[in-house]
Amino acid sequence: MIIAISGLTGSGKSTIGDKIAKKLRIKHVSMTHKKFVNAGTDLLKFTKDAKPSFEKSFDQEIIKEAREGDCVVTTWLGPWLIKDATVKVWLHASLDTRINRKIKELGGKPLKHVRKYVMDKDDLNRKRYKKIYNIDLDNRRIFDVDINTDRLSISQSADLIIALARIKTKS
Repeated sequence: MIIAISGLTGSGKSTIGDKIAKKLRIKHVSMTHKKFVNAGTDLLKFTKDAKPSFEKSFDQEIIKEAREGDCVVTTWLGPWLIKDATVKVWLHASLDTRINRKIKELGGKPLKHVRKYVMDKDDLNRKRYKKIYNIDLDNRRIFDVDINTDRLSISQSADLIIALARIKTKS
């Protein structure tokens, strides 16, 4: 079973993926550029400057980890990269919700700064993935389900995804 979850910045990918992994006792594949960025280095600048060869190598590592067994993959491109994922999920939330979630993660930086960060990160990733892979993040036809994380709790979202994965593994 491979559950692949995507969504824009702050939509809940990692949080919900972690909950699913714990409930199902499976691996959580959650690779991000954060592990390559030193303290004080701007994550968006690092991402913007990353070479396509680095990105493709990074993404191949995600695919390799996902192939090792049952897992939940929570990366921007997971549903596109893991073509045979059992379930492909898109998470969405309002911009205000996503900003409020990121305020906590970014250590209480001013709202104006976090708003710009979220919007810039979403825009950057849309452009990068289109350029590198010709993937349109706004074309969501590949997904089995689109979940509004404004309206469901972390546990409710996780339970819904788990239920769908169990239904699909039986068919």
